[in-house]
Amino acid sequence: MTVWIGGELVLHGGVGDRYEDGFTSQDVMLALAGVDPQRPVKVRINSGGGDAFDGIAIYNALANHPGEIHIIVDGLAASAASVIAMAGDTITMRQGAMMMIHCAHMLDSSEPAWLEHVNAQMAGIYAKRTGHSTNDIHALMAAETWMDGPEAVASRFATACDEAPAAVWAQLVGNYQNAPASVREHHARRGEAILRHPEADGRGALAQHLADTRVPLVVAVGILRSSPRTSATAWTDREINEGWRIAIEESFGLQPSAKQLDANNGWALETV
Repeated sequence: MTVWIGGELVLHGGVGDRYEDGFTSQDVMLALAGVDPQRPVKVRINSGGGDAFDGIAIYNALANHPGEIHIIVDGLAASAASVIAMAGDTITMRQGAMMMIHCAHMLDSSEPAWLEHVNAQMAGIYAKRTGHSTNDIHALMAAETWMDGPEAVASRFATACDEAPAAVWAQLVGNYQNAPASVREHHARRGEAILRHPEADGRGALAQHLADTRVPLVVAVGILRSSPRTSATAWTDREINEGWRIAIEESFGLQPSAKQLDANNGWALETV
């Protein structure tokens, strides 16, 4: 996945190669390899987490970059994504953004002994960044602790808040037992917002199909806007590309290349 967009590292999606919409440590390392070592790097995060080892590897890649690292949490930095955020010389929470730390777990609910070592490594990363004891960090992780911007700053998991609105990436929210109601509601409202959007008029079947997928609202609106007002439930590569172009331009103020758009097509097509 292309993660270097408009001179920034944009880490939106799942952490690890099991997510079609995700990013990996290799993606980040390849992007950093093309950057002047002394150049400050802005990293934008909106992720529900994923593979702990990929998260730790990305953290290390960023922490070892000679230039300053400026983390911006655009919406959500949860689980492995919160580990990545700890690499920032500055960590800014946008308005409405949240951070979550918890103990690593297996998707099949098993608990192999090595998970304790993973949790210890993550706790060490959090403790180094915040100055809290590892015992206190372990307690926060065990409780699955969620923090908004001011709470993250007060707890030293972030350095600042700003007033720019956030856009929560909530694909994994169902896996977290203590996810705030606001995050769950945001996830639930996405499909309704797609169906009620003016661009859905005359495109009802396509809007319903998009509502049933995990395509972000801004991308779904872009696809609707670029599609004929028909009852089709599928879309062409051109319409997908146009939807992504509109989404990236409106979200980030950037003009994506054709290569970047092609890299995103697979994600837009995947259903829940």
